[in-house]
Amino acid sequence: MSSLPSPSVAALLSFIFPGTGQVYAGEARRGVLWAIPMVVLVLGLLYVLASGVDALEIVGSSQAVAALLVLNLAFFFYHLAATFDAYSLAQRERRLERINMPTSAPFVLAALVVLALLLHGVPQVLGVMGNEQLERIFSGRATDVVPTPSFAAAIIRLPPATTPSSSPLASPTAAGATPSNAPATPAPTIAPSPSAPAIAAAWAANGRLDVLLVGGDAAPGRAGLRTDSMILLSVDIASGRAALFGFARNLVNVPLPPEVAGHYPNGRFPMLLNALFRHAQFHPEIFPGRDIEIRGWRAVTGAIQEMAGVPVDGVLAVDLNGFSTLIDELGGLWVDVPLAVSDYRYHPEDGSAPITLNFKPGCHEFRGSRALGYARTRHQDSDYHRMKRQQTVLLAMRRQYDPIELANRVPQLMDLAGEHLFTTFARDEIPALAQVAARVDADGVVGVRFTPPSLARLGGIDKISGRVKNVFDQPPPDPATTPSITPTSCPP
Repeated sequence: MSSLPSPSVAALLSFIFPGTGQVYAGEARRGVLWAIPMVVLVLGLLYVLASGVDALEIVGSSQAVAALLVLNLAFFFYHLAATFDAYSLAQRERRLERINMPTSAPFVLAALVVLALLLHGVPQVLGVMGNEQLERIFSGRATDVVPTPSFAAAIIRLPPATTPSSSPLASPTAAGATPSNAPATPAPTIAPSPSAPAIAAAWAANGRLDVLLVGGDAAPGRAGLRTDSMILLSVDIASGRAALFGFARNLVNVPLPPEVAGHYPNGRFPMLLNALFRHAQFHPEIFPGRDIEIRGWRAVTGAIQEMAGVPVDGVLAVDLNGFSTLIDELGGLWVDVPLAVSDYRYHPEDGSAPITLNFKPGCHEFRGSRALGYARTRHQDSDYHRMKRQQTVLLAMRRQYDPIELANRVPQLMDLAGEHLFTTFARDEIPALAQVAARVDADGVVGVRFTPPSLARLGGIDKISGRVKNVFDQPPPDPATTPSITPTSCPP
């Protein structure tokens, strides 16, 4: 009697590794057949790991995610079938010997079924939901939101093994930035760096990634959206050097792209820059766009692009509540506050009554609302000091949040992004964006703020483009003698 196989043990063994329960029940050949799919799966996973496949490459491909979901569903039924088969074999042996089943066996089998549902069902549900969110968020709307500029895109630096004449990505048209009537100005070319990564994205053709980061002042108690935080992030792909260009919200007479410039005196917007978004939304007879949201983003992106003199590769925008929730989701943010800040009439992002904010100098771990408050407060000084604090917070985020390491939190971040994030990048660009972001040294980022006083010293709005385009021409500063935008004494 003691030599008879236990149905519970047989089921458990095949649950752990299909086929082993059958061998335990005395059916070795049958067990080998059941084990073959599992062996193939394990060998396949080992091959994938050995080949160095990046998790973000899978996330960036809807076909890859769909294939994994189908594989998971198939393995769920295979898993259950192998478990039930081993259980039945052991049960049959006991019936042949007229030995009663242990009363606990059905409960063990039921527990294994529930465990299989959890092991396969939870990833399946999260995968389906995450896949749908990724498709919705990263829909590739750059052509809708980024208008054709008035200038030709220059080839600044090329990835390895490409040249301006042989690479299809090297043409200004492929970079998405050359109008048909653009002047035929020769584009400067700099030899590629041997260490420059090969980036499989059209925006890498000019050697730079230029992303417009927008903080939208849209929250309860506020009518519409005001683009109060506008920062152009520029990254030199070959070297990994980066710069943050802040555009003050109170800039006036900013240049507009060719598609709408003819409707305004001298082709310039006469009101404040942060009023352009809503102005474009309610003037569809002037500003193109398939809906009211796209019109606003297209107008702002076009104005920043004209001022910067470089093609904007994409837009990444988040509203106030979204930023606060993101910091909380990521576990908080360490910020080294250089100067004391006190605001006695700060308006919280939830639209409630004004409160008092106090920030003492030193290293602080902020939760979402405090980090947002530090980045937004301005009554005690000015918009220009606020721009500096915003750059400090952005660099603290880059220093502490590795985009590669965040891959395992995609489902949670996708839920958050679906509610609060707007982006024009396509899903298949996620790996390339992460690759560039991982190369950026947050301690060496150049910070530039374009405000009315600084523009007066620079020579006017039309001088912004030269500052942006030439920011990487000079050798990087010596970190031992040049202070960074933000202190680095905070962990990690």
